[in-house]
Amino acid sequence: MRHWMSRALALLLLVACLGLTSTESASAVQCQWKMSPVAGASPGTVQYRQKQVCPAGVTPGAQPVVKGAPSCDIKSASPATFCLGSAPCYYRSSVVPYALPATPQPTPGATWHVRLCLMPGQPGIAGWVHLAQWIGQSSAPPPLKDQAVEATGQIKMPSAVLSFNPTARTVVNLPTWFWAQGLTSGVLRGSSALGLVAYATPDRLEVTPGDGSAVRTCPWVTAQPQVPADQSGPCSYAYPRSSVAGTALGRSGAPAYGASARAVWSLRFELNGAPVQIAGAPSELPGPVMTAPVVVGEVQTLVTSAG
Repeated sequence: MRHWMSRALALLLLVACLGLTSTESASAVQCQWKMSPVAGASPGTVQYRQKQVCPAGVTPGAQPVVKGAPSCDIKSASPATFCLGSAPCYYRSSVVPYALPATPQPTPGATWHVRLCLMPGQPGIAGWVHLAQWIGQSSAPPPLKDQAVEATGQIKMPSAVLSFNPTARTVVNLPTWFWAQGLTSGVLRGSSALGLVAYATPDRLEVTPGDGSAVRTCPWVTAQPQVPADQSGPCSYAYPRSSVAGTALGRSGAPAYGASARAVWSLRFELNGAPVQIAGAPSELPGPVMTAPVVVGEVQTLVTSAG
């Protein structure tokens, strides 16, 4: 009797252990970690968000679901254009003298390229690992309005400085002239985006004096105007109060108004060399904001009577 009970107890323990092992094993393989790229903290970098994906009824484990690594630095790995894990990669369409991919052509329209990836910790030419692979049929091009946004981004913006006169200190009610030093009146041309090219034509300056007054719309002024000092220029503003309460600092450390401005270009597009009107496309291209501290003083006068 004891022998039979011992065997039954052992069998029950064995079944329980097998069940526990099976459950742990099934739970271990039911949840998977998925990685998705997200923009990194600095320009040109990509980080990866890790998420645990489980089927219905299965609770994810206690492991962290967000990771900042691995990171992929595209900017420092030219000519890389995308990331594969933590490795910067790009496709090379000139495939000679590489051999064809080992796999058959997946679709009639597929072509093959060579993927080159820079392995982490392996700088130089030897660090690039290549793999010939098929690229599927070309997808339909994006809508023209999306192409227009991309084409606009191909325009290289010039740098400029917000200049003003009088420079050391202007005076209450005296016209202060503003202009964008460094800009030209030439048309800016972007590089082609799927045959679409954006052209930016100088349009205006938008100047904010910094004393709480409204934005002033000015013509395209890129040099100091040649007018008498007491007269208004093409882009001028007479401050009604001194800058004693200003939040900026002038060159001498005196309180100043934080004036700012930006140049604005009008946009047009050409598709394969022909002008094209695109509904929903951007019509203007604002430039970067320029800033300058303007010190405004008051002229004290003394009135006496002559007798």
